[in-house]
Amino acid sequence: MSKREKVLDTAVKMIIENGIQNTSMGKISKNSGVAVGTIYHYFESKEDLITEIYRNLKIKMLERVIENSQPMDDLYDYFNNSIKLLIKYAEENPIEFEFMERHHMSPVINTKVKEEIGNRYKKGIEKIFKMLDEEGLLKEDISLELMIQYFQSSVMGLVRSYINGEIKMTEKEVEQLIQMIWDGITK
Repeated sequence: MSKREKVLDTAVKMIIENGIQNTSMGKISKNSGVAVGTIYHYFESKEDLITEIYRNLKIKMLERVIENSQPMDDLYDYFNNSIKLLIKYAEENPIEFEFMERHHMSPVINTKVKEEIGNRYKKGIEKIFKMLDEEGLLKEDISLELMIQYFQSSVMGLVRSYINGEIKMTEKEVEQLIQMIWDGITK
């Protein structure tokens, strides 16, 4: 692991444990074993570091869950698989997922980075919705933006509740919730 990666990894964990305000560059230096001067060589400020963490984690998740998921012959299977990939990602990377969830609205994150990530996310989600539309499966008289918001909030709420242990779900219940989301956007 490079020094830069050590800093990023250490900072994520410390910010989740202690919050942004209680995580100084000095503490990150001490816990990562990377000199403060070296940290500032990679990142101009703590805000720059946090923005880079956010950007890296979001891109990693997007690539794994949305951008690299392969369309399947059956659109429901593709839809179902995409949501399960997100659940699996969150289960395998709980600290990263929690960081993204806590800080996606943070004013600390650079606006341009938020726009970049938002555009990549929207492009990936629109791919699924475009396929559904081409097959005539989407509900009519509902804007695409509204359906995407419904989809996003439903899926992220499901994953967040599941990962945080607020709800315990069997595989059957996960399937039922995915079916409910599907039914909410399709005819």
